[in-house]
Amino acid sequence: MLLRHCVTSSQAQRTERKIREEFNKLQQFLKKEEESRIAALNEEQKEKRGKMKRKMRSISDRLREVEERMKDDDVSFLQIQNWEKMKDICPYYPVILDPNAAPPDVFISNDLTSVTSCVQRQDEHNPLPLHTNHLVLGTVGYSSGSQTWDIEVGNSRHWSLGVCLGSEERSIVQMLNPADGFWGLRRDGDVYRFLKISATFKLKTNPQVVRVTLGDCYDKKGVWWRNVIFSDATCNSPFAYFHLPAGMELFPFVIPEKRSGPLRIVPAKVTVTIEQVEEERSLPERHRDSPKKPKAV
Repeated sequence: MLLRHCVTSSQAQRTERKIREEFNKLQQFLKKEEESRIAALNEEQKEKRGKMKRKMRSISDRLREVEERMKDDDVSFLQIQNWEKMKDICPYYPVILDPNAAPPDVFISNDLTSVTSCVQRQDEHNPLPLHTNHLVLGTVGYSSGSQTWDIEVGNSRHWSLGVCLGSEERSIVQMLNPADGFWGLRRDGDVYRFLKISATFKLKTNPQVVRVTLGDCYDKKGVWWRNVIFSDATCNSPFAYFHLPAGMELFPFVIPEKRSGPLRIVPAKVTVTIEQVEEERSLPERHRDSPKKPKAV
């Protein structure tokens, strides 16, 4: 009986010890699992906080960029308003008349954009009298490129318009013809003619504003010429043109006749545009937006 009791007691002790060991292992496993879960949760929260910070930083940068663009747009809008006001206050004239290259019996307005034939001589003596036929030159000559200017002739039935060489050594009685460096169109009553050409032509509608366009042209062999085109500015309809050699500096001219009303240079229409300049980007941004190269197969 005593032996059986000892064996039973030893088995119970081993069983208890085993249970304790298993329980300790379970406790260690649960502790490690708890620590692992807490660490993973902390890491997830840390990553989420990082993403949230980066997102907030990106939103903040976008808001700052929008604010800066709004400021730039406000400045651009104010600049456009200022330019629009300046256009009304200071119109742009493509041709300014030269009072020093005008005869003394014409009147040039103070803004140098209108000329009228007058009977009385101007107060100041003209140091550079060119002709006795009321010819007035523009201040700027053109040797290449395209230029356009409009001249309001109104109901005047007698005038001449065109381009010429701007020499100061001309005789005041020099003839106005291509041989002497004058290319132009003359209206005489109901008929029109080119300078020193007897052939005339008529128009169904006499233009109130004549557009003069001086431009470059090339023939099939690549030879450079210049064109002078006369158009009705109200409908931009050409009614006369001629060619002349290239490589010369040509000045606009107007001739008001004694029976003519004032000839006025019309202000050009000025369009205000804002050019958007792309901001300089960093190398990673340029690399990100660059086209991807195809993969080799």
